[in-house]
Order: sequence, then C-alpha cells, then structure tokens
Amino acid sequence: MENALATGTRYGLDLEMVRPDGSKRWVVSRGEPLRDASGKITQLRGTVQDISERKRADEDLRRANRALRTISECNQVLVRAVGESDLLKDVCEVPVRVGGYLMAWVGFVEHDEDKSVRPVAPAGFEDGYLQTANITWADTERRQGPAGRAMRTGKTELA
Repeated sequence: MENALATGTRYGLDLEMVRPDGSKRWVVSRGEPLRDASGKITQLRGTVQDISERKRADEDLRRANRALRTISECNQVLVRAVGESDLLKDVCEVPVRVGGYLMAWVGFVEHDEDKSVRPVAPAGFEDGYLQTANITWADTERRQGPAGRAMRTGKTELA
C-alpha cells in the first residue's frame, strides 16, 4: 500500500487478520489510489474479501500432495532396497526429505523385562531424543505417547 501511495499504482495484498476473539482470517485486499484534480493522491479505493476457506483448501491440497509424494518415494525405496538396514534407513529419510517432517524413526520391539523399543533407523532432527525417551510397549503410563499408541493399535502415529 505504501508503494501504491508513493507511485500511484494499484495494490494487492493477502493478509492474515487477527480478530478481537483471537481467531485468524485471511483476506485479500485490492485497490488503487484516487487523485484529486491537481493529481495529488487523496484516498485509496478498494475491496477486501475473506479468502480463509481458499487458504485452508490450498493448505490441505499442499499437505495431500506432500503425503502422496512421500508415499510414492517410499514405494521407490521399497523397490530399490537391497537389505533391511538400508530399507529402514531410507524409508525414514524420505518423510524428512520429501515430506517435510522434522524426524522419522523405526524401532524394534524388544521382548526384554522392560518391554523396551530399540531405535534402529532414525532420520532428521533427533538431537538425542531416542536415547533419552525410554520408549516402552509395557502396560505403563509411559506407553501413552505416539510410539506406545502405534504399538497398541497397529496404526501409524504422527507426533
């Protein structure tokens, strides 16, 4: 808008607005400067349109496309795999590299007294988490995290 006021050109902005209740909405604002008889810019004329639904739909589509690219690349890793350790390492790197996730890992369930989970293939920003997380599949409060839920339900968990 500053450029429009300085140069007299049209403007177009996508803005995230925060409402008094704290909710956020996206709007598009388009307009142009109006001049008086001497050519001086005296006001701006334009429109504002709520585009929140479109922004949400665009983000949903980006997420879906990212997920499909990730799945496709994981399928390629599976086809090219020459061994278990390479497969596990590569299938963890794909969600980080292609999917934009911060970390992915695979762990093996141990049948020890603590019913521990041994991480075997981490990728991404792990920063010592897997060494200190003390992940278990035992029937304790500690198994309530994403790894414990995945082991109990047999379903993928995203944290």
